[in-house]
Amino acid sequence: MFIFLLTVNIHSDIISSQDKRTNVHRPEGQESEVYDMKNTRTRTRVKSRPRFIAFLIIVIGLMAGSFGFITGMNETTASVTTNYTTYTVCAGDTLWDIANEVNYNNTDTRKIVHAICQVNDIQAGDLQPDMVLTIPTDM
Repeated sequence: MFIFLLTVNIHSDIISSQDKRTNVHRPEGQESEVYDMKNTRTRTRVKSRPRFIAFLIIVIGLMAGSFGFITGMNETTASVTTNYTTYTVCAGDTLWDIANEVNYNNTDTRKIVHAICQVNDIQAGDLQPDMVLTIPTDM
């Protein structure tokens, strides 16, 4: 359908006769001749070159995007690695105290507590003495 919008059939005088598709050519000064259309190839030409080029760019872009989506080329990986340090919990320690102790960049303490809980898969009340915590240092 899209190609139809961008091209024109050169053989536009098609008539039907005896269940055959025929093409009528009327050269100047000659009588009309009837050619059998079954054995001839229909030629098309581009109506508007800028519109055809825009169509090709869109189709090629869609094909490239589809190929990338299908093959998984759209997956990205993080190039930033997070550095970690370990901390051994002592009796009476809380996550808040630990977060304040390792907070070197004046980051919000709540963010550090949340990061510690996520990295170690613990809740604030799960701390036990001699527990080893992994703490992100890039915060």
